[in-house]
Amino acid sequence: MVVESVIGYDWVLDPFLGTGTSIIAAVFHGRRGAGAELYPQYQELAKDRIRNALAGTLRTRPMSRPVYEPKSAGNTSRAATWETNQSTSQLTLLEKQGSYEDDENR
Repeated sequence: MVVESVIGYDWVLDPFLGTGTSIIAAVFHGRRGAGAELYPQYQELAKDRIRNALAGTLRTRPMSRPVYEPKSAGNTSRAATWETNQSTSQLTLLEKQGSYEDDENR
C-alpha cells in the first residue's frame, strides 16, 4: 500500500502507528514516515523496530518463504473453549433468582 499510494521520497502518515509496520514499509521503499500512538509500550516497540529497519538489522520474513499457516503446521485449536468447557456454574447463577430480602435473611 505504501508503494502504491505514496510518490517516491514523500511522507507516509500513520495516525494509528501500533508497532510501526507502515513506517517500516516506507523506510524499505525509500519513503519517509511519521506516526502517532497513544500507548507507551507500542511507542517504544515501534521506535525500536524503526531504528532496526533504518540500521538494516530488523528481522523480516524473506518474500520467498511462505507465510506461516498454523492449521497446516498442526497448531490450531481443535474446538472452541466455550464448547469444551461445559461448566454450568454461570447458567446456575442466572437461574437462581432471588430478592435482596432473601440475601439479608441468610
